[in-house]
Amino acid sequence: MAMTLRISEEETKRLRERAEAEGTSMQDIALTAIRDFLDGKTRADLVFEALNDTMIRYESTLKRLGE
Repeated sequence: MAMTLRISEEETKRLRERAEAEGTSMQDIALTAIRDFLDGKTRADLVFEALNDTMIRYESTLKRLGE
């Protein structure tokens, strides 16, 4: 699927510099960034992990508060 991405002149400059530094194309850099973003954790995942860690860490305190 073809897609048009509009970015600022500054972003284009930075993307070009990054591509040159890595010896690849601007498109490859952009696609890698998109894939990394899509494979990353969502905000909900991060909140769930933090909540789970808190519940484990403070299990005894939470039990006492519930009594």
